Amino acid sequence: MDVVEVIRECGGIAQRREVLASVGRGDLERAVAAGLVVRPSWGRYALPTDVEGQQAAREMCGVAILVTAAAHWQWRRKWEPRKTQVAVRRGRRVPPAARERFDIRWRSVPAGDVVDGWVTGRVRTVVDCAILLPFDEALAIADSALRSGTVTREELADRAGGLPAQVRSREASTCSRRYASTTRRVSSGASISPTSGFDWSSPGSS
Repeated sequence: MDVVEVIRECGGIAQRREVLASVGRGDLERAVAAGLVVRPSWGRYALPTDVEGQQAAREMCGVAILVTAAAHWQWRRKWEPRKTQVAVRRGRRVPPAARERFDIRWRSVPAGDVVDGWVTGRVRTVVDCAILLPFDEALAIADSALRSGTVTREELADRAGGLPAQVRSREASTCSRRYASTTRRVSSGASISPTSGFDWSSPGSS
């Protein structure tokens, strides 16, 4: 198993001791030097999803969302997206070449939900994942966000309380039920480890 595989199995981000439990220190240093992994903070190593997300968002004049945004906030994920996920304003024409390179979502993201001009804020990221991702993927991210202490159950509950008034279509109702299911699970104190109970051999649907 190489360094990238170890970090991927840890949810896209790992402590140094977790990595060195499976690979040598030299392997880790070479992976960092080659840009295969990055060190977002002291003693932590991650896949370069965050770097790629910022580059894509800047290039598309959009906002990094979903799993790509979760990577920026250093939360563990079930798996990495096949393409960088970027939201652009509704109605915008996106060249076919860009749609091939990125997972483009036509969504309006309020300025108050955007941080540093290119990525959704923490609560908005959890909300979007709860609405748009399969339940197990959303739960892994929500649980990691709560464990990090940067998102609270109260903040998620507040968002959940405000969601029904925004529901206007059958599709939106389905999304709200999915969101409510995820927030109920995390608000109840239940937790799940991104590295437990998941089949890491299969690619994500994101």
